[in-house]
Amino acid sequence: MERLLDSGRGVTTQRIESVKSLLAFMGRANNPLPKFVEMKAEDSHVVLVQSSKKDCYYMTTPKTCSCPAATFRQGPCKHQSRFFSKSTKQTMAETLVQADQNLSKMPESYQRMVRAVREAASSEPGMSSGFRPVCPEGESLSDFDRVS
Repeated sequence: MERLLDSGRGVTTQRIESVKSLLAFMGRANNPLPKFVEMKAEDSHVVLVQSSKKDCYYMTTPKTCSCPAATFRQGPCKHQSRFFSKSTKQTMAETLVQADQNLSKMPESYQRMVRAVREAASSEPGMSSGFRPVCPEGESLSDFDRVS
């Protein structure tokens, strides 16, 4: 597997016949065909994912995938997200800070709506100082201060 990944050819979509041969070599059943075939070595991890048409298998690694979406988008595809995602759930405070950072990129109508909601929230009892996110335990509040 290492030689395959280090060959410089990158990842290649695999034919059904190739995957059947691989499964036979691995001593695994190939009828019915599995939705994915996961292969791990010391420092390598490859997943062959069956296409939605069931006519081929996409070779997926943490860095790339042979599916059309990954090729077209030049970024992570759904296969990489499913098999190699780092479980990094965003906190509410992080979500709100990110939303603030992206607000200027949004349409003006959306920006007006957000300003109106913030004004209404600041008039609520206990919210006179405006929005202040609550940060997760162990993280500094200054990391989440809102930039106004």
